[in-house]
Amino acid sequence: MAEDLSQQLFGIGVKQLNKMQASQLIEDLLVMTGKPATRQTRWQPQPTNALAA
Repeated sequence: MAEDLSQQLFGIGVKQLNKMQASQLIEDLLVMTGKPATRQTRWQPQPTNALAA
């Protein structure tokens, strides 16, 4: 499944993907399996809870 999708998206196998391509492939596979992609929040700072201090 992952190898086929890699070939469709990038025209190369999984082992030849660069980091950006691999990241996109993982996100697409997560979406296909019904899991939410977490990329949008991965690089954003976590909100701090001012009330917890």
